[in-house]
Amino acid sequence: MPGTPQAADAVEYIRAQMKRAGLEPGYHGRWIQDVPLVTLTPATSPVLEVTSDHGSLRLNQGSDVVVWTKTPKSLVSLHDSEMVFVGYGIVAPDAGWDDYKGADVRGKTVVMLVNDPDWQSSDSTGPFGGKRLSYYGRYTYKFEEAARHGANAALIIHRTDAAGYPFKVLVNTNAGPKVQIDDPSDPKDHASVEGWISQSSAKDVFDLAGLDLEAQMSNAGTREFHPVPMQLHASVTLKNTISKFKSENVVGILPGQSDPSEAFFFSAHWDHLGTCEPASLGHRICNGAVDNASGVAGVLSLARSFASSPKLRRSVLFIAFTGEEQGLLGSAYYVKHPALPLSDTVGGINIDVMNVFGPTNDVMILHPGLTTLEAPFIATATKQGRKLSPDAFPEQGLYYRSDQLSFARAGVPTLFASSGFQRRTTSNTGMTLAYYFQHVYHTPADTFDPNWDWTGAIEDLEVYRAVGRAFASGGERPTWLPGSEFGFPNSTRKPVTDVHKDLLPNL
Repeated sequence: MPGTPQAADAVEYIRAQMKRAGLEPGYHGRWIQDVPLVTLTPATSPVLEVTSDHGSLRLNQGSDVVVWTKTPKSLVSLHDSEMVFVGYGIVAPDAGWDDYKGADVRGKTVVMLVNDPDWQSSDSTGPFGGKRLSYYGRYTYKFEEAARHGANAALIIHRTDAAGYPFKVLVNTNAGPKVQIDDPSDPKDHASVEGWISQSSAKDVFDLAGLDLEAQMSNAGTREFHPVPMQLHASVTLKNTISKFKSENVVGILPGQSDPSEAFFFSAHWDHLGTCEPASLGHRICNGAVDNASGVAGVLSLARSFASSPKLRRSVLFIAFTGEEQGLLGSAYYVKHPALPLSDTVGGINIDVMNVFGPTNDVMILHPGLTTLEAPFIATATKQGRKLSPDAFPEQGLYYRSDQLSFARAGVPTLFASSGFQRRTTSNTGMTLAYYFQHVYHTPADTFDPNWDWTGAIEDLEVYRAVGRAFASGGERPTWLPGSEFGFPNSTRKPVTDVHKDLLPNL
């Protein structure tokens, strides 16, 4: 967890390993990029009270809701805020979609659905590209859109099939201390209160309002949907202790031979959650061994491999980011203050969760069809005897959930990929990647196991190395493919970063 003594130990270990690998300090002559952060630690467990003329509900933190504030104040209150159901909470001019339709939600509490209207599609058709999650379905976008409309609070209705993870993951991720970038010059893109409500509790809330949740969800899937005043009021008090500190991105570099001012990068986040809900292990420590110590190990292995080989044309950056679990904070800060200008950062690969469960006969590109980085990735995997399988979780939008998103939103082509699910051998741990995400991810059970099988991870790293070498040694730059929402010049569909430039006020 950033800001803890253990975090300082992790940063020092990564720095020492980068130096030992043969890298040079990569951030303007330093190994460390300081990232100013502020932590809001809950002093009490809040209760969200929902009232109507007919009764009231008390929704408890952790079981019914998980709510928080990003406003760095010791006391933030929501009192009798009118509640409005805004469907999926999306305004997408490029898709001809507007869930708000001019409704005045200033000072009110908006309630919205997770994902986007296409999430149950069986193919790639629909205003948001079908089953594959669009950026408009990402919860961060929904909170930002609510804030742009002046909402005082924003609540997303959770359902496991649409979100891709159970409610307990949200509790473990959000019920504890909240960390954010401490930059007073940044315009705030959040409501005073943000949060999630469980599906069962949402049904209770809609019942109290005299509304049928299933019917409202169905109506929200059409362009004709209009916001629904719920005739309910929400109240909650959030008490926090505030502390400011600096965390660290760790940056190493191998200078290029002829074009050292240009670079390809490899990255992984070193942080995790600190503590979370107890598991069968009998403790609350979330070590994050797979997510994402395994990814940091992968970056360090690539650093050793590149450092032991002849210099390439371009420089190669190796970055370990802080604050990913709290909202991609380290990478978001980095793209505003990069080691090299982003215009000279030709592309990169982000690693988040490596395959330590045994080799597979296939690979996956998460959110395929974005960049020309994919062609050498597929070619190298094919030479290994592995085939490309479709993204197994298109509805989860995994591309939007790790540090590659910060670079993509800033226009830097970035690849996010992994092993597939067609196992070649049985893991010594008896665990699969699918089992990990369903039962271990973001719990205390994510701890190191000496029986891990690194064979699949090594094969993946060989592919990443080949892609990095191709673009670090040649004159060609990776580009966005036509149709990518991040492809500024070539996109056939207006990108999110163009439709909502205010999403990126400081990039």
